Amino acid sequence: MTTGPTVGGRRPDTTALATELGRLALAVGTAASFNRLFTGWDFLGRLLPTVVIGWALAAALRRLRAPVGVGLAVHLVVGAVLLTVQFAPGTHLLGLPTPDTAHALGRAIESSFAEFSELVAPVPPRDGFLVVIAAGLWIFAAFLDIAAERFRGTVQAAVPHTAVFVTVGVLARSSGRTLAVALFGTGLLLYAVTQVGSAAAAQRWVDGHERRGVRAFAGRSAV
Repeated sequence: MTTGPTVGGRRPDTTALATELGRLALAVGTAASFNRLFTGWDFLGRLLPTVVIGWALAAALRRLRAPVGVGLAVHLVVGAVLLTVQFAPGTHLLGLPTPDTAHALGRAIESSFAEFSELVAPVPPRDGFLVVIAAGLWIFAAFLDIAAERFRGTVQAAVPHTAVFVTVGVLARSSGRTLAVALFGTGLLLYAVTQVGSAAAAQRWVDGHERRGVRAFAGRSAV
C-alpha cells in the first residue's frame, strides 16, 4: 500500500476544506477554554477575530504556495497590524505599529501582570492578558497549519494548543472545568476526525486491494 493524492495529485476540495475547518475548531476550542480564567464571556469575542483571521491567513498562504519562510514573515507582519489595531487603537500609523504602540501595549501588559502572583481566577479580561493570549493564538495558527499540512505532523501540530489547555487548567478555577474540557475536547475531537479523514482520502491502494486497504486503515484509526 502506498500513499498519495487522490484527485489530480491533490486531495478533493471538500476533504481539504474539512481538514482546515478541523484546525479552526481546535483553535476556537482552545480560546473558549480560557473561560476558567476570566469572568464572563467578553474575552472570547475579543479573541475570536485573531483566531479566525489567523486560521484564514495561514490557509490562504499555503494555498498560494508561499514558501514557509515567506509565509511566516507575512503572518507575523499581519499579526502585528491586527494586534495593534485591536488592542492599541490610536497609536498606529495607517495600521502600522509605532513606538507609541509598543509603549501602550507594554503598559497594558505590565499593569495586568503586576499582581499576577496574587490574582485568583476568574479575573476581569484586561487588555494586557488578552493581547498576550491573542499573540500566542496567532502564532499557533501558523504553526498548526504548517506542521499539519506541510510536514504531515498532525499530532505535533496540536501540541501547543494542548499544552496551553493543560497550563490553564493548572492556573484556573475548578468551577468551570467541565465546560472547559467539553469546549476544548470538542475542538480536539473535530480536529482529529478531520485529520484521519484526510489521511484516508489520501490513500492510494494497489489495484485489487482497495477494500482490504480501507479495512486496515479503519482498524488502525479505531485503535
